[in-house]
Amino acid sequence: QKQNLDCLLGGKPCPKRLMRVVFLEKLIDQGFRHLHANLTANPLLHWKFVRIPFNRDIDVDEDCLRAIKAALMLSSKYDAAVLSTPSDILSMHLKYTEALLFNE
Repeated sequence: QKQNLDCLLGGKPCPKRLMRVVFLEKLIDQGFRHLHANLTANPLLHWKFVRIPFNRDIDVDEDCLRAIKAALMLSSKYDAAVLSTPSDILSMHLKYTEALLFNE
C-alpha cells in the first residue's frame, strides 16, 4: 500500500511523464474548463486532463489503489495532466501517514 501511495505523493515509482496541475478548490472547475477549451480543443496540442478527487473519508483498499495507479499510468502514457487541489494532496498525505502508522 505504501509503494502505491508513493506514486500519488511524488515518491519514487511515479510515471516518468506525469504532470500535475494544482488549482484552488473554488477554481478547479473554472480551471478545468479553461484548460479544456484552450488545450484539448486545440488541434495542435490536443491535451487530456484527468481529475482524481480525494478526501480522507475514502476507504483506501487495494482495489482503490489499483484504480488510482491505473489512471495515473494511463495519464502518463497518453500525456494527460492530473488536476488536483491542495485539499486533495493534503488528504492523500494524511491517508499515507495513517497507513504508515497503522501498518507498523
